[in-house]
Amino acid sequence: IEENPEYIKPEIAAGEINRDGRVSLLDVVLLCKYTAGSVTLNSSQLEAADCTGDSIVNSSDVTALQMYIVEKISVLPVVI
Repeated sequence: IEENPEYIKPEIAAGEINRDGRVSLLDVVLLCKYTAGSVTLNSSQLEAADCTGDSIVNSSDVTALQMYIVEKISVLPVVI
């Protein structure tokens, strides 16, 4: 496998877990399922799921994502 010097790693937006191009309630549902242990996430999804920026994906990230969607906060990641 050759390295591509022109390759640019896609930016991963916090909260955009299902990778459909927008942060929505579907991302909250997926994150809730992950924290409940019913689904697994790949590495880019886990990076996007860290809505608090603490490198741990848990219920605090669910809260932050919900607050973002209802516009109680305007930026992700956020420290709660």
